[in-house]
Amino acid sequence: EEPFSSKTEALSIFSLAWPLFASSACRYFMATTDSGFVGHLSRDGHKPKTFLAAAALADMVQSVLISPPCAFSFALNPLVGQAIGAKNKRLAGVWLQLGIIMTSIANI
Repeated sequence: EEPFSSKTEALSIFSLAWPLFASSACRYFMATTDSGFVGHLSRDGHKPKTFLAAAALADMVQSVLISPPCAFSFALNPLVGQAIGAKNKRLAGVWLQLGIIMTSIANI
């Protein structure tokens, strides 16, 4: 067994965390880009600020509606990991089933 190394631990955590960071950053960049483009629209007598307000409201509503399913998914990771670490596959299965059910209910 290898001795504990802060550098190795930090690299391991970074290798697990960067995909989540990248996907979150891309989502925020996409919303910012959308707002930038929508802010330049004007049509049928509506001013650009009307379209920009609508886009900002839509982005806010989407963020609020996506939070509950994400919360169940994020809470499931440590619970299943702990059960598998304890070599309790039955409990991991129970957590997975419960997580799937709760995420499905939250999506409805």
